[in-house]
Amino acid sequence: MNRRKVAYLRGKRILKQLLGKDVWNYKQTTVPGEFHGSESEGWCVATGSLSSNSIVYSIGIGDDITFDLSLIDRYDIQLFAYDPTPESIDWINRQNLPENFHFYGKGLASYDGVAKFYRSKKKTNICHSMMQRKETVREAVEVPVERLASLCKENGHTSIDLLKMDIEGAEYEVLDDIINSEINIDQILVEFHHRFKNITVSKTKRAISLLNEAGYKIFYISLKGREYSFINERLL
Repeated sequence: MNRRKVAYLRGKRILKQLLGKDVWNYKQTTVPGEFHGSESEGWCVATGSLSSNSIVYSIGIGDDITFDLSLIDRYDIQLFAYDPTPESIDWINRQNLPENFHFYGKGLASYDGVAKFYRSKKKTNICHSMMQRKETVREAVEVPVERLASLCKENGHTSIDLLKMDIEGAEYEVLDDIINSEINIDQILVEFHHRFKNITVSKTKRAISLLNEAGYKIFYISLKGREYSFINERLL
């Protein structure tokens, strides 16, 4: 990313912060990081924190798995990907995937059951959300969803090395459930969606506070202020 774009994104975020549309947050700990994935769909993980024995959960993949494939290529990890969006499932089924990539057409929620997913009003965007969108309410689809604890139990996992979540506004309730479940997770990467009209900045502030109380510290924030990387303080 060139300097001009970096400066533009930083300035844009500062303006949003001044207008109360973004969170005033900065890194809470210094951890060397490495970027994996495309410029638009990439994430920062702690350098050298993964190995061939690592378990990674990638929740919400859409039609971009550059992050997932990069981790597999770099560390030979076992990656468990989840997305119940019909278009995403169709797209995944057309890909030539490595054996380490395990895909399931389920969504992540704070309960086990079924949820309505609403498509974006932008026809070119395949991402669906559990947040109701009046423009596409008639196009809602019902999909299976499960708690993270349930997914871990099905896969025989008692701990996760890295959890990445891009679940279009459902992250707040899910994070509450994860913290209350006391699942052992080393790193949590999450995209917050307070840019959505029906999600307030205060919800993101609360989520970050809860993660801090549970022992997670911010070591990376994207230039747009959407993607956050947290690390369990016991690893510091």
